[in-house]
Amino acid sequence: MGIIFSTVVLIAEFLFRVINPSMAIKGDLSTISNQPSPGGLEIGLDFFESKAFYAYKYSSIMFYDSNYVGLFALSILICTYFLAFKFRFNLLYVLLIFTNSLLVFLSFSRSAIFSMFIISLFYIILYLYNNKKWFLLIFSLFSLFSLFSLSLFNILLFISSDESFITKISIFSSMKKFFDFDVLNMLFGYGLLDGGYAISYQEGKYAHALVPVLLGQIGIIGLLVYLISFTIMCFKSGTHGIVLLFSFLITGISLVDPWQIIYFWSALYMLHLKKIPDYTLLNKHKDL
Repeated sequence: MGIIFSTVVLIAEFLFRVINPSMAIKGDLSTISNQPSPGGLEIGLDFFESKAFYAYKYSSIMFYDSNYVGLFALSILICTYFLAFKFRFNLLYVLLIFTNSLLVFLSFSRSAIFSMFIISLFYIILYLYNNKKWFLLIFSLFSLFSLFSLSLFNILLFISSDESFITKISIFSSMKKFFDFDVLNMLFGYGLLDGGYAISYQEGKYAHALVPVLLGQIGIIGLLVYLISFTIMCFKSGTHGIVLLFSFLITGISLVDPWQIIYFWSALYMLHLKKIPDYTLLNKHKDL
């Protein structure tokens, strides 16, 4: 029931976010201007008129930024794929996969959408391989390679001019600040509150990306413990756990909350169900 409940919550979040974009500045657009957004950008009337897109990112009732909603939905999507491959696809799984894929897209998180696209392709290929549909498998691989080759130039052109991408490059280039820390802070960081701002492209701005945030918060020792622990957890969960790790690292390049419980819950959920024989779970419908 956890996956169904989470999907319903995400649907409610999307509807509220779209119906109430003014929540992005916690007030009425006609009376509030130039209020800073959680991401450090200046949000005002001109901003909303030129980039209203962001009004539907910062109006989430669950998180500061709907990027986090995208990561949440992505984790639920991977767990659904795990169940579908374990029990064979049925109408409920297909509906959940479609709904959560749509929710990832509607989160407007580019890194989550990109991860979803790669993950979906992987699962399509895995499904065709498992069912020995060789012609469709070869045709799909050829089509994907051709499509990627034809669109590569446009993708690189878009990325090179994307403000968000340029900001992330600036954040990673600022990681040299880490070597200015004293030894104690290099090892253990500045704590969860101040550490997120310790390594950033601009003074007082949040670091956003996974590695800079963790280095600032818990230092090199904490970063290693965190990544090693989560990696082991994902690998123990099998193929789908590795997919979860991949999506986590890809989205972590852009924006991720390293302490959001859904990543760990998803890995442990799949690890727990992996150890139970399929025939046992088929008699229990509460695991969904």
